[in-house]
Order: sequence, then structure tokens, then C-alpha cells
Amino acid sequence: MRGGAVRLGAPLCAALAVMILTARVVPGAEATPAAGHTFFLEGGYFYGPGPIVPDTELPHGRLSNIKFDPKLLRGYCEFANDGSKSALLSDLKTRVNQNIEAGRLLIGGGTSPVLLTAVDGGPHHGTEQYYFDEEYRFVWRVDIALDPGFAEGIIRLDDFALNTGVVRIGSSLQFRAGQPGGYEQAGSLKSGEYLAGRVGDFDQDGFLDGILVAAPNVPLAADMLPGAPVGNRRGFRTDVPIAAQLSAELMLRGALQMREAIATTVSESTPGAAPLMRDLTERVRLSTARVAAAAADEPWRRVPAHVVNRLLEQLERLRVDVTSLSGLLDAAAAGQPTKPDLAAQIDQSFDRLKALTDALAALNARSGKSLPSPSAGRVDAEPVRKSY
Repeated sequence: MRGGAVRLGAPLCAALAVMILTARVVPGAEATPAAGHTFFLEGGYFYGPGPIVPDTELPHGRLSNIKFDPKLLRGYCEFANDGSKSALLSDLKTRVNQNIEAGRLLIGGGTSPVLLTAVDGGPHHGTEQYYFDEEYRFVWRVDIALDPGFAEGIIRLDDFALNTGVVRIGSSLQFRAGQPGGYEQAGSLKSGEYLAGRVGDFDQDGFLDGILVAAPNVPLAADMLPGAPVGNRRGFRTDVPIAAQLSAELMLRGALQMREAIATTVSESTPGAAPLMRDLTERVRLSTARVAAAAADEPWRRVPAHVVNRLLEQLERLRVDVTSLSGLLDAAAAGQPTKPDLAAQIDQSFDRLKALTDALAALNARSGKSLPSPSAGRVDAEPVRKSY
């Protein structure tokens, strides 16, 4: 569909809204009283699909009764359902997780709310799963359904995931297949632009927080905008405590995940490199502040002061260098000439970042308080339940 306003039909809304990974509690339902940890969803945007504008602003939300082990950094949102009619989808048999509430979505500024729910009947049995993968990206997985208000229109997607890494808005599936008719955008974002997630303690309140991202495509079987790119960027915070030195390590590991995105945008001379580098600069600054805070924590009191001071000095020098690179990338985006070895400077900065990340991880291990070995692959509900 080209020209004029683009509107979404109910089937397409369903196929795409699941990608947002936010569920809504059924109106009138009363969930089991909260226990355990609480996660808070804090805005963000859903981009696209394809030419759909404006970008869809995501509402705040709350996930209650989360069983999460701060030492293992994994857990799940408990399934709760009181058995009432209001706690069922319109098919009157699929149960929703009443511990998850995230509001209504008006995709592309439309007038028909899109309601999402976490449901039972899938591999996660109505729970939402949380764990860190081998790259220390925080992964959220859940079985989602969308209910337009009538049973025939219900669409569900099992085992959908977002993470806190870096994703790239894809090309349309038509473009990849050499076919006409595809859209090379996801809302205000062009194909090839990046969305950067993050995880750590960015508000420095002692608790885990971050940003979740995803960049899938509309299935080719969809009735509208098949194959179009979409994007999602969703903020969150938690009441899960995270030690300053572990937060610093997570921040640096997340910064390392930006290497390919920054290098690619520089090599392609696209404007996205400058904001990514500013993001990297901020991460290095905040991780340095977390390292400084860690020096006063009990686990690091056994680490010689000169070792910590050396790390802080090196992090500060790295921050100065990446700040300078950020300025050069801004100049390049404005059409000003830059040094020919800009790509080499970026490589050198990331090499130093990797060395400092390894040094920090070694200090954490030396202090006896380090990140757990990450979970590899998917995590099902039952194994996580048995770990408590």
C-alpha cells in the first residue's frame, strides 16, 4: 500500500504488536497479590511497520510477582490467573497472566487500541522468562497473544524475545529477495539504522535497569505491509539489587556490543555513527562512576588502592578519547573533513575497552563478587521454577 495514510488492519496489528513484548492485564481482573520482585516498563517506541508513522509511543507498565535470583541473574514472572471470565481471552478458554500490565497501544496514531497479553498454553506456561545470554545481554522471553475482542481474531506468538544488545533495522523481505514493493524503513527509522539496548545501573540507584530492543520483519503472510521492517525500543527498571562493580562490568560489556554498529556506520558514511558514539561515551562515563563507587564496597576493600586508581585513570582516558571521536563523527556528519584514520582510531578505542573490561572482570573475580556464568540458549519455565 503506497500513498496517503497507512492504516493497520486487525490481523496485521496482531502480527506486529506481539513484537513489542508488552502485555496488558484484562480490564476488571484482579491479579494475585504481588510478591517477589517488580519490573517497571518505562515508555519507549514501536517503529513502523514499514511506512507507518508517527512512531508509536509505548505506555508505562508494571510486572509483578517476579521470582528473580540476583546472584544467578535469572528468573521468571509468576503466572497468576483468578479463573474469572475477565481473566480469559475472548475465546473464553485462554488464560492471561494477571501479573503483567502494560497498557494500550495505538499503533501509528490510530484510534483502535491494540491489547496484548501474556498467556498460558505455550512453552513458558504463561510465565515471562529472564536470563543473561553468553554475551551478557539481558533476554526476556514470553508467550504472547493479541485479542481484538472476538475469538476468530485472536493471534498468538510463542517464545518471543527481546534483549539489551544492539539490533539493526532490516531491509524488507521483498528487497532481500530482489522483488519490488518493499519498504526500506520502520517508521522514522531507515533500514540499516541501529537501536542500542543496554543493561546495568544507569540511574545509579543500586538496582538493575536498562533498555530492550528488537528489529524483526512483518511476516510475508500478513495481509498488509508483508515483509516490512519494524523496530522496538523499551525502557525498564527493576527492584533487583546490583552491586556497583557488577553494574560497571555489565555496562562495559554492553558497550563492547556497539563495536560492529559503530564500525559499520563509519564505513558506510551514514549519520548514525555520531549518536552511537555519544551513547558509548555516556556508558564509559557511567561505568567509571560505578567503579569509583565500588571502591567503597566491602568486596573491593581487599583490592589494593593503586590497582583501582589505575583502572579509573585508564577509563577516564578512554572516556576523553571516545568523546573526541564523537566530536569527529559529528563533524563528519556535518560534512566537515576528518582524519583519514578515523576507523583505525575507533578500532583502537574498542581494543582498549575490551582490555579494560577484562581487567574489571578479573578484579571482580579477585574480590569474590563476579557476574555469574551466563545462560546459553533458551530458558524454559519449568527448569527455572525448579531452581528456586
